[in-house]
Amino acid sequence: TTVDVSIPITDDTTGEPTEDFTVNGTVTSGNTSNTNDSGTVTITDNDTPAMSVGDVTVAEDAGTASVAVSIDNPSSVDTVVSIT
Repeated sequence: TTVDVSIPITDDTTGEPTEDFTVNGTVTSGNTSNTNDSGTVTITDNDTPAMSVGDVTVAEDAGTASVAVSIDNPSSVDTVVSIT
């Protein structure tokens, strides 16, 4: 009375928002009280990017300080970092 349908999900290293898709079923033979039904599959991401700001020590007369700012893996959406 129950069967599991396998749908491949690709694991990547890109941070991305939660994704949803619909799986539809239609009775093509036999007899049921409903001939169409659907379910939603939600994929949560496991690659949330993390931002890091480096530490630096400079002499007062250096004129400028160069601080490394990085993200540990790519993101599928624009990531804006405000530096204060």
